[in-house]
Amino acid sequence: MKYKFSLIMATQGRDKEIELFLESIKQVDYDLQKVQIIIVDQNDVEKINLEEIISEYTHLNIIHVKSNTKGLSYNRNIGLEYAEGEYIAYPDDDCEYYPNTLKEVEEAFQKNPESNLILGRIIDKSGNDVIRKWSKQTVNITKNNFFTKVSSITMFLRNSKDIYRFNEKLGVGTYFGSCEDTDIVYKYTRSSQVIYSPKIEVYHPHPNQDISVEKVKSYSLGFGGFVKSNLDFHTLVLFFKVLVYHMLKLVGALMTLNKNKILRGWNSVYCRVKGFSDYTKNERE
Repeated sequence: MKYKFSLIMATQGRDKEIELFLESIKQVDYDLQKVQIIIVDQNDVEKINLEEIISEYTHLNIIHVKSNTKGLSYNRNIGLEYAEGEYIAYPDDDCEYYPNTLKEVEEAFQKNPESNLILGRIIDKSGNDVIRKWSKQTVNITKNNFFTKVSSITMFLRNSKDIYRFNEKLGVGTYFGSCEDTDIVYKYTRSSQVIYSPKIEVYHPHPNQDISVEKVKSYSLGFGGFVKSNLDFHTLVLFFKVLVYHMLKLVGALMTLNKNKILRGWNSVYCRVKGFSDYTKNERE
């Protein structure tokens, strides 16, 4: 491999955040000549011209790819075509790496030669957990415990001809608007050792907790689609556990008489079932 790392970022609608990410890469405690950055740019150049930012980072190995097709999974797969690194990562366009992120990833792969996928955690700059409570212990990821350890920005994959690509029917920009990362992790639990290491840390801002009803619908459809596309005993058990959880939340929302909470609760249940019902597998899966 020409590089040690290929960092594939699919982006749309952001520019300052891209600059912050590139600044964070400048600060990593790692040989930057071994790092390849692939930016798959879905922006209208008249609205956001990333070339103006990228041109300021000539000391970094950046490939700028323009894409006229929207969709997170589709464009990450485009980026993979350009990847020449031993390890692959998929940073979001609003995340940043810490100085030790890449070094910890490399050490984790060296300690776990049987692993083709290593997962990390998301923390803010004060060391607080972001999105969920992350384990402080190393965990061997299996079909039974994978669901609470998944985030695309903390996935690091060993590059090979057998590397799993994103299911382009799942993820932001599609009808089934989530779980493209969950799909990848679950597939690896079937074929490889998967390790979660709390030493691998990535920064992401805290998400807005007031999620719109439309996002709830999209995310829920994605979960249903993920389960249908990977249907087996483990995903079916997960499906019913998650449904029961959201049914209980819906009951709680009904007791508050808060219309928005009730709408979100209802769609969290209904759209998961609808996503499962609507998803049809294709031969490549």
